[in-house]
Amino acid sequence: MKMTLAQIQGMEGSLRKLTNKELKVKIAYRLGKLLKIIGTELSELEENRGRLIRKYGFEVKPNEKDKSAVARGKQYQVNKEKEVDFYREFNELLQEEIEITFEPVSIKELGDVDFTPADIIRLEGIIGVESDAKEIKKIEKKEILEETTEEEISKETTEEEAGKTNKTKETE
Repeated sequence: MKMTLAQIQGMEGSLRKLTNKELKVKIAYRLGKLLKIIGTELSELEENRGRLIRKYGFEVKPNEKDKSAVARGKQYQVNKEKEVDFYREFNELLQEEIEITFEPVSIKELGDVDFTPADIIRLEGIIGVESDAKEIKKIEKKEILEETTEEEISKETTEEEAGKTNKTKETE
């Protein structure tokens, strides 16, 4: 499947959240493998973002009192005058498409995992929501049938009770 670097960047958090859940070993393996591929792409993206920051920025001198900033080494910041060029070039990079070989996982295979709507959107292509549409419709139909049956039983019970009440009044 083809994905842009922006899509990959957006899905990382949701994918990590998913990989921290107890899953069937086959699914956990596939998702772990995917996370490694995505991690490699994101490392490369971050490296190139750093190059762009150095290209359009300047070195920031750390406060000598801040030992952690000194320990981190050189730090750069994008020049205000060059921010437009930086963001234009970085956004071009984010639109770069890469090919990832991965068979989508169905929601059914994941079992009892809770997702936010944002997670579903971010994991589009990874979770086969479209392939689960038939399953979802079956579940919805089953729920509607169960509700209808419960309503009919409740209605029949009410009618029977009303009939018993009328018979009781007639015998008195």
